Amino acid sequence: MKIKDIAKTGLKGRQKDTLLIKIVIILAFVFIVISTTFQASVEKTKAEQQFDLYGSWHAAYLDGDISTLEKLKKEETIDKIGVTNIIGASDKVGTIGTFNEELLEMGRFSFYKGRYPEKDNEIMIELQQMSSMGMDLEIGQKIGVDIVIETVDGDVGPYIMDLNKEFYEKGVYPDYLQHHETPFENIGDATIVVSNDYFFYYPEGGDCYPDLIRETGCLTNQKVIIKREFEIVGILQDYTDKWDLDGYSSPNAFITEEAGDIYLDVFYNNSIEDFSEFKMENYNIFLESKSLEEDLYNRLKDNYPNRIIDEEYDENAGIDFWFWMWLYGASDQEVESALNGLKTWVVEREPEDWEDTSLEGAKIVEGKLEVNTANFRKNTFSYPDIIGTTEYYLALIIIAVIFIATALAIFQIFLTQMKRRSRKIVLLKSIGATKNQIIQMLFYEALYFLKYGLLIGLPVGFGAAAGIIFGLNKFGGRNLQFYVQPKLFLLGLVAGILALFIGMAIPTIYAIKIPLVGTMEKSPKHKKTKTKKDIEIRRKSFSDLNWDYLKLNKNKALISFGISFISITILLSAIMLGYFSFNNYRETVIKNNRPDYVMEAIFGERQREFPIIQSELKEFQGVESTEMYKVGKQTFLWYEGIEDNEILNTYEELLPTELLKGHFSKYNADLSERDEYLSNAFYTKTFAIDAKDKNSKQFEKFKSMINEGKVDEKAFINGEEIILMIPMYYPGNENVEINRFPKKKVVDTTNEENRMKWLFETSGAYDISYNSRYKDYYKKQDYIKAGDIISLSADLEAVEGETYISSYKTIDFKVGGIIHYLPKEGLWPFSNNVAPYVVISSLNGMESIYPRSKHGLGEYGEVRHLETMINAGYPYSFGRTLCYINTDSMDTDVILNSKLLSYAIDKGYTLYNYKESNSKIYYEAFNNALIVSLLGATAAAIALIILYNTMASKMEQDRNRIGILQSMGVTREEFSKYYIKLGIIVGLLSLIIIHLILFLILFFTSIGNLAGFSVGFAGYMEDIFTYKLMDYPWTLHLVLCIIYFIITVLIYYMPSRSITSKYPVENIRSLSR
Repeated sequence: MKIKDIAKTGLKGRQKDTLLIKIVIILAFVFIVISTTFQASVEKTKAEQQFDLYGSWHAAYLDGDISTLEKLKKEETIDKIGVTNIIGASDKVGTIGTFNEELLEMGRFSFYKGRYPEKDNEIMIELQQMSSMGMDLEIGQKIGVDIVIETVDGDVGPYIMDLNKEFYEKGVYPDYLQHHETPFENIGDATIVVSNDYFFYYPEGGDCYPDLIRETGCLTNQKVIIKREFEIVGILQDYTDKWDLDGYSSPNAFITEEAGDIYLDVFYNNSIEDFSEFKMENYNIFLESKSLEEDLYNRLKDNYPNRIIDEEYDENAGIDFWFWMWLYGASDQEVESALNGLKTWVVEREPEDWEDTSLEGAKIVEGKLEVNTANFRKNTFSYPDIIGTTEYYLALIIIAVIFIATALAIFQIFLTQMKRRSRKIVLLKSIGATKNQIIQMLFYEALYFLKYGLLIGLPVGFGAAAGIIFGLNKFGGRNLQFYVQPKLFLLGLVAGILALFIGMAIPTIYAIKIPLVGTMEKSPKHKKTKTKKDIEIRRKSFSDLNWDYLKLNKNKALISFGISFISITILLSAIMLGYFSFNNYRETVIKNNRPDYVMEAIFGERQREFPIIQSELKEFQGVESTEMYKVGKQTFLWYEGIEDNEILNTYEELLPTELLKGHFSKYNADLSERDEYLSNAFYTKTFAIDAKDKNSKQFEKFKSMINEGKVDEKAFINGEEIILMIPMYYPGNENVEINRFPKKKVVDTTNEENRMKWLFETSGAYDISYNSRYKDYYKKQDYIKAGDIISLSADLEAVEGETYISSYKTIDFKVGGIIHYLPKEGLWPFSNNVAPYVVISSLNGMESIYPRSKHGLGEYGEVRHLETMINAGYPYSFGRTLCYINTDSMDTDVILNSKLLSYAIDKGYTLYNYKESNSKIYYEAFNNALIVSLLGATAAAIALIILYNTMASKMEQDRNRIGILQSMGVTREEFSKYYIKLGIIVGLLSLIIIHLILFLILFFTSIGNLAGFSVGFAGYMEDIFTYKLMDYPWTLHLVLCIIYFIITVLIYYMPSRSITSKYPVENIRSLSR
């Protein structure tokens, strides 16, 4: 009989043990396939989503010239090159560029409506560009596109100064003439217009005819306008705000390469002027490499440095010609002195370059980052620089846990088998079986188990993985793609196979070492026994006998308890880790109460429109709630004693000099002679709510958040009282050195709302917060108290004719209540940033100091007209309006997106979509939690299987003992009660210990988080259960504890049933087997 047949026959004779090992191996491969497939599917889906958002290109060279493009085409490692040539800019459609087929493949552009252009008179435009220009979001409409190319932007300074010297030496007085001409030409269906602006400086009374001006005058500006008509065939979903394109132009509208050639032909081949020296070479070049993939950038970056464009910087460029004419007859020293004085003489009505022009939007609320100025760059958004994702590492952990657990389970089952099979192995040896033949027999058994594991485990695993993904897609609102990553799958497969052979290795070694006496057990050590006279005879109960037996076999009992403890540890740890996977979502969205959408208007909406707009928005399917504010920027806040406010004084000392006038009115020279409430005020913002609308419940919400004082509703509505938001503070190092920060670092890193907090934290001077977690530990500022009177002012931005009139409206308000900290669920936008001294008023209160904000769009009718006014010199007086919108679903809703966008455009608002970001953060956390749960379920299931097998094996070994006790009169019910009682003790003890361990971990982390504060035990308890475990799934936690407890009791009880049901003599006979 062959060794293979002997192995097969033996397995058939040990059906119970064989079935146990089959189950373990099959489950191991099932869980390996599920975990690796699910992880690969999540990663693949995430990658595809990133490609859809940020493009699939690996690297790009932005703003390259033709030589760079030709050089890249010669690179053998590059498989695809997507190119767009920036033709120019248009007021209507933004930046215009061409596209090729490769760019469309890499870009993965998605359409709101329509298709790609195919003819030279077709165009596709970004959705946001169309909405911001107030265009109808429809395809098929005709649009005139005027591309503007600035070819000359000269400076009159050197020209005038040269002639000043010449005229002064000749003793003639100068005169000037500004000449403008716009020659044009029709070429095919295009029209080219050349707009020339000349400055002619000549002797008073001299000639000034056009030809002379063109020949001897200064061409200060030249723009080439090329006009063509296009048909809109596609409306693109926005991509320019997502791709890594910082620092360089990218098309908001695309035309075909043939249409681009028409523009170039008209530009270079017209009869008006020769533009051959002006190079229209602004190529954005996107690259893909199948062999190098994201490593393409690292391979090529040294060969493609930044493009250097020779541009001389002149710090005196842009100075008005009147200044240079005024220097007629001045000496060189006088000219230098005048130029130095000019640098400090700047009066602007427009916002500074560092000032936030929007209250909302990703660039404001997400924090500002350094701008990437490199021409050649990697697509870090689609291919982030990380070694592996959380999901990938969790999948590896799952494989490792399955490997260890499977190896241990097989080891335990096989070792028990070897002990029972020892006599049969000795019998085989006695008839001539060698060690190699014994190993071969066991090897064939392993292959038999492996065959079942692969043939059953792999299909079941793939089926289960497909079922999970299908269920998540159908019922969980996901869009996961089924995907198998070969490397990860093979790694899991090898781990499962190794677990089988490693688990059998040690028992196999024991098996081949079995002596012919036929036992694997070591001979017991003989101990000195007591003499008969030393023995105390005492009657023992069944419980006493069991207790003695446990003490005698305490190692085996501890192993069983340890396995049970490990299973509940894994389960509860999985819940905890799954819960903490949502930390980023909780911190970013939940605790900030971040909305799904925000509509922002550059004007203050009329009061009567507040309830109408909110009611109309709630009629959209999916919209759950709304909140509206009217906002006043640059509100002057002053109170008696403001100069003694140490918080503001420290802030003033840390701010860059260039930013001081944007936060403190004392640095505005125009206000130096005004009353103190204007000349010594702190700039803040006013948020007005509709306190009269009982449906909005905004007033009640703010009223409930007041930590100091009490606001009178009637006085608040009438604009006599306000609520003031003043963050708590915690003093830092008293010896910290206070130095001003550089402007660039502050502007790049902060916005107006979080600037104070960032400067305080970075310098170590203070920490400020609205977080209620620190309400008992941080100090409350008492420079302003409830009941105090403060002065609020705003610039009326009055104009008489063409002259700006410095005029301000100031009103005294009573501080009804003060909010030092917000509820734990937060309040957007205040919990997102820590802006100090924010004023919460009624609509009447705000309109009393911002009277222009009463009228909405008013007489201007369209937003673009009002925007012109604001940019011309009215940046603050019209106010702003914010409307926050929350939906009832986590999933992105394309239909709702389009409805809200159309509604916002119709009302003159800009729509910001936070739902995509909220959803992305949520589902990343969900994926991590799901994988952690899969890991926990897998490991716990295997641990419980091991525990069951351990108990079953232990029962088999105890059969002789059980038989003897049965013969002494112990009933089956007594055995059942004992094992149930033992299961209850093990289950309860495991639950108590793991909860104690988890509590201690949370307790010590809470101590670390609150280090430096004087916190009692009750304070730590509040921190743990109110903040750390906010929204913790206690129901799931309790259910799993109950399930674990029941399973543990059953595992201890079930193996005893079959043995205790047998006759005593059958169990006693097991001694001879």
